[in-house]
Amino acid sequence: MDDLVDIIDDDGNVLEQLSKAEAIAQGKRFRVVGVLLINSDDEILVQWRAYDKELHPRLFTYSAAGTVNAGEDVETAAKRELQEELGVDVALKQIAAFNVENPAEQVVLYVGDYEGEVTGWEEEADVIDYWDAGVAEFMLARFPYLLTPGMHRALEILFERMEAHDEPEV
Repeated sequence: MDDLVDIIDDDGNVLEQLSKAEAIAQGKRFRVVGVLLINSDDEILVQWRAYDKELHPRLFTYSAAGTVNAGEDVETAAKRELQEELGVDVALKQIAAFNVENPAEQVVLYVGDYEGEVTGWEEEADVIDYWDAGVAEFMLARFPYLLTPGMHRALEILFERMEAHDEPEV
């Protein structure tokens, strides 16, 4: 059986619970978490989603991401996804929440500082890589269609914060 998710309105208020498949089929908004790991060289760990993913195959996305289960705290979900996808446990800081479509998701974005190896990503991604600001800006400007909608917005938020000299501290 598909995991249950909280169906929310645009402000994040819980309206009901459905399976994730039902939520997607009915265009109902639910929560997901996106985590960006940043190393000491200010490089972002990104995943190139696996070719067999139902949603957004072969697009670049967060370091780790996933659905928030019904009744689950978003930070708990972020830490769970980070552990499941990369074998990593680090302090995280929430820096934004935003809505995207297709499917209708409210993304809660976290950042974390991380140095070291990551494991287990092969089930989620075909490739992982580190992008410096130049590569990330280039991808955002020239190849936005190669980014998941959430990753597109996450990079915009990171650059807005950098321009405002309010870099995401962890």
